[in-house]
Amino acid sequence: MKVGLSAETLNDWSDRADEEMTKFSKPVWIRFICAWGRRRAGPHQPAPPLPTQVASSSPSDHQLGPYKSFVIHESAEKARRANEERNRTKTFQHPPLPPVLQGH
Repeated sequence: MKVGLSAETLNDWSDRADEEMTKFSKPVWIRFICAWGRRRAGPHQPAPPLPTQVASSSPSDHQLGPYKSFVIHESAEKARRANEERNRTKTFQHPPLPPVLQGH
């Protein structure tokens, strides 16, 4: 593996997240923000460097570095409104709502 985390570590984290979410007493809606790739600086050039990441010492701060990694909504309605607000100014066809938000 050139960069990143091992499959074993990711599987362990995924199992722990599944366990935590199934034991959660109150439902939440979480939007995870991630990038699968990055635009290169130019032809045959690497991508520009990412912003420096500094882990927060505050457990209530859900950010790493200058960009959020996930957002927690406490109701389906709040998650739906946030989705509508994000899509309001987009000029392309929006993807469908996740099934958990459809029909609420």
